Amino acid sequence: MTTPLQSRLADSLSTLSDRGLRRLLGARTFLRGLDYEKRRVVEDVAINDINATGRVKGSDPDPYEVEISLTDEGIKATCTCPAFKKTNQHCKHVAALLINVRNQARAKLPRREPTPPTPPQPQNQQNNGESKASRRRDRRRRAQLQQLPVPPGVDLPPNLDATARPTGIGAWLAPRGATKTLSLEFRIHVRQGGLTVTVLDTDARVPLLPSVALNWQAMSPTSDRDALRVLTRFESGNPRHPAVDIRGEDAAELLPLLKGRRVLLEPALMQLRFADEELRPRFDLEMVGNDTIVAKATFERAGEPRRFSLSTGGWFEGSPGWHIETGEGVARPLDRKVSPAALRRLLKSPTIAEPASELIGLITNGLPRVALEVGAELPDLSQVADVIDLEPTFRLRAGGSLTEAHVSLKAEYADIEVEVRADGISPPILILPPEEGQKRAKCIRCDIAGQQAAVQQLLDLGLNPDESGESFEAKGGDAIDFWSKGVEALPEEWDLFVPDELAGTRVRSKPIQMNARVSSGVDWLNVKITYESEGVGVDVDELRRCLAEGLKYVRLSDNSYAPFDANRVQQLIDREVELMAAAGKNGKIPLSHAGRIQELLEHTDSSTVAAATKALFKKLASIDSIKAMKKPRGLKATLRPYQEQGLSWLRFVHDLGSGGVLADDMGLGKTIQTIALMLSLKNEQKSLRALIVAPTSVVSNWVREIERFGPTLTTALWHGAGRREQQSELGNANVIITSYALLRRDIDLLKKLELDYAILDEAQNIKNPLSATTQAAKELNASHRLALTGTPIENRLSEIWSIFEFVSPGLLGPLNKFEERFARPIDQGDSKKAARLRAVIHPCILRRTKMEVV
Repeated sequence: MTTPLQSRLADSLSTLSDRGLRRLLGARTFLRGLDYEKRRVVEDVAINDINATGRVKGSDPDPYEVEISLTDEGIKATCTCPAFKKTNQHCKHVAALLINVRNQARAKLPRREPTPPTPPQPQNQQNNGESKASRRRDRRRRAQLQQLPVPPGVDLPPNLDATARPTGIGAWLAPRGATKTLSLEFRIHVRQGGLTVTVLDTDARVPLLPSVALNWQAMSPTSDRDALRVLTRFESGNPRHPAVDIRGEDAAELLPLLKGRRVLLEPALMQLRFADEELRPRFDLEMVGNDTIVAKATFERAGEPRRFSLSTGGWFEGSPGWHIETGEGVARPLDRKVSPAALRRLLKSPTIAEPASELIGLITNGLPRVALEVGAELPDLSQVADVIDLEPTFRLRAGGSLTEAHVSLKAEYADIEVEVRADGISPPILILPPEEGQKRAKCIRCDIAGQQAAVQQLLDLGLNPDESGESFEAKGGDAIDFWSKGVEALPEEWDLFVPDELAGTRVRSKPIQMNARVSSGVDWLNVKITYESEGVGVDVDELRRCLAEGLKYVRLSDNSYAPFDANRVQQLIDREVELMAAAGKNGKIPLSHAGRIQELLEHTDSSTVAAATKALFKKLASIDSIKAMKKPRGLKATLRPYQEQGLSWLRFVHDLGSGGVLADDMGLGKTIQTIALMLSLKNEQKSLRALIVAPTSVVSNWVREIERFGPTLTTALWHGAGRREQQSELGNANVIITSYALLRRDIDLLKKLELDYAILDEAQNIKNPLSATTQAAKELNASHRLALTGTPIENRLSEIWSIFEFVSPGLLGPLNKFEERFARPIDQGDSKKAARLRAVIHPCILRRTKMEVV
């Protein structure tokens, strides 16, 4: 039997701290073993060079036989207790023997004689700026250092802030002997995921706290300093337990700093060498039986067949990570692509097993993702199957309708069809089970590049992936393009299954043309719109359906197809719908809508207009083209030229059967022009009944003006509290004059009158479409209507809609449509909409300013 100082086992255990033993044994096992040691139940301990034996009293009457051995892989142990036999793991009896041997080894270490306390050094009054707490910590530190088991003749490390003398040049000089350099040795015990490091003063053969060694480095730095700084962060601070436990990324950070230092691996005390070649991961597959695939992760050096198992040596995650091969004593860095998290996952499960049915998912999804993350190559499929490369034969099947194509594509490999998905997600391999009497499966590698090229050809022809991503589809114009051009462009070597009736679709080159034909009668207009391409017509309902579905082509009457400009066609159809809403059952449109028809014709490709209608349009375009009227008989005034033109325009609008808006500036004689119109109508018709509604302040003025300039017109003033007594006079008067207030109040009476004309003076009084006055004015029963106003628009465009809804109902459509089509766009600065509105109302409004006529 050897003494502890002569035993390599004891020498190795003497450097292990309680923390190191706790990590080696596990916290619970260590504490129970420590309790056994304190109870002195460890007996008959025999320590040899690399092993030790002992007996530990337990719960059984007979003590348990325990043996511990020092091997290249670390500490190995055996115990006769049931727990060890069941788990083959270190038990509390092994822990008790380990602690006993370590304590014996430490007790035999030489101790230095107590050193008398160092006399206090004089300090200046400022105490070098240190606080009392800092000075107390320094004194405690030095007291601990004095208790180190250092042999005689070995000096303690100096005070970092000590100087040769407190004043003069001595304040800059280090104390005598402070620049001594220590010769250090690092001893490392490797565990999975961690290291236990002991810093040894090689001259004194004494273990040191890293912080103590670092103090010497502060005076005389060496290349050991960086490693000592890392170790200092994890030391226990107890001089009697100088070993440092360091794990994971911290260990990976320390290892490159030890390169070039004297580093010995415990327990064999082998010199640790550092290699420059990086280790990178690799994956291998193995078929176990007929239904299980095993994937194994190892590491390798580039160009070498050797594999480094994750279950041997020490592996430390970091950037880069490190591996220590304890058998040969070599430390190697890992490829930086192996992240700390990835290495931890591989260490936890270096080998995985999957059912054979999951081979495709393992090869196509799982392993590629892992390999991409850690920078490894994909495994060789030949390890688990016979790999076969084949050229595919493509088969395309198409169906649907002319405007909706559905296409599927398949690739055939050795009588096996593979769905070539439109989204490109297709299996890269096909696995065939082993044939009878064979153990290995067959693996057919699909031509992924060829399949992707086939998919791209279909996408280039206008097809798109359907919602599921499995097949292709095309709608509308894209479908027609596919049937008419795309099928012919497919490769000849493909097998095609296409319906004959769809493969020969004819598409005309010229887009749809829009033609209009306009005719007119005495008081009506008629418009007929036709759509055709190359002389072949199209049904307007079919055109509307194509517009609603967003299609680019429309079917013609001969079942061919033609493209069309959806925006132009939609605009023309919208205008046609608006016109037809104003037409009667016979399709006759009032002459008041002539402006809308003219505006519609601007959106057609060609138009045919009857001669009479052209003359009508010409008159509408310019007031000068309207035939001038003679002064009506009975008019006691001389009309100015512009007033004569105004009278001619009023009579022209009257003959059209339309209402009108005379919007001359104030002072230009709207009243005299209106009186002249009524005289001309009375002279021609021999009778006249007109109602003039005016503001209360001017109703009497209308009576006076008519009596002055048109005395042959009889008048009746519907005004005042006694107006009911004059009701009989209404039937004999040519002109009835009332106010807006009484119009609103007496509408039930006034709407029963059969009027030739309803005339609103200061028509801006009905600018609010929702007011009671406006609603009452619309209820008047009149063959013709006229609005007089100098300000047709005061604030909003809805005001002009309200006035025109009175004089020519339906001309501008419903209010909500008017707001959508005209008001809001014009308010936002849409000049085209403003021009369109002017074109629609132009025939029904005459406005002149004083600047124009004076």
